[in-house]
Amino acid sequence: MPKIPYLLAVTGPTSAGKTYFTKKIIETAKQMDLSVDIISTDDYYKDLTHLTMEERAKVNYDDPKSINDTEFLESLVKLREGIPIEVPIYDYSIHNRTDKTRLITTTDIIVVEGLFAFAFEIIIPLYSLKVYVDLPSDLRLIRRIQRDTKERGRTVNSVISQYMNTIRPSQEKFVMQDKIHSDIVINGDRDHSEIIKLVLTYVKSNKANSE
Repeated sequence: MPKIPYLLAVTGPTSAGKTYFTKKIIETAKQMDLSVDIISTDDYYKDLTHLTMEERAKVNYDDPKSINDTEFLESLVKLREGIPIEVPIYDYSIHNRTDKTRLITTTDIIVVEGLFAFAFEIIIPLYSLKVYVDLPSDLRLIRRIQRDTKERGRTVNSVISQYMNTIRPSQEKFVMQDKIHSDIVINGDRDHSEIIKLVLTYVKSNKANSE
């Protein structure tokens, strides 16, 4: 019988702390002897090879339409059925997918993290738990500038321009509305070790009962 993973979804606005929270989940899960893997919704940005680099840079990546939702849904359905999947690998520096993929087999926990984890209503029932990470907008902008200039090769001016022209309006329209689907809402600049341990203890207990 294939292993059915616990699908833990983590979403929230840009630079709210989703990635850090996810890393803490993974670290704690491994300490508790739970196998874990991660899927980012960014992995499912549509293939834009047909566009030039200049054209790709102008795409609004904070709109759910930028995601291949059919492929995203198919991947989660397969994981729920215990079927391994090949996940695309996205390169932010070129605004496009690479030609490589990453194999994900069924584990105790699959963390689905990203802006669009709650964006498609047909996917929401597949999740075992839904966490929304929030943070005041001024702190998020500072974090975004720091991250994109250091890790993604962007200039400060380009980050601010993208934030004001596409990120801020799109997230107010889409991502921030997704909070209503969450089971837990947390502040992205606080320590949530106890919440994480509580959730993972529940997962481990259910795993033991099913074996």
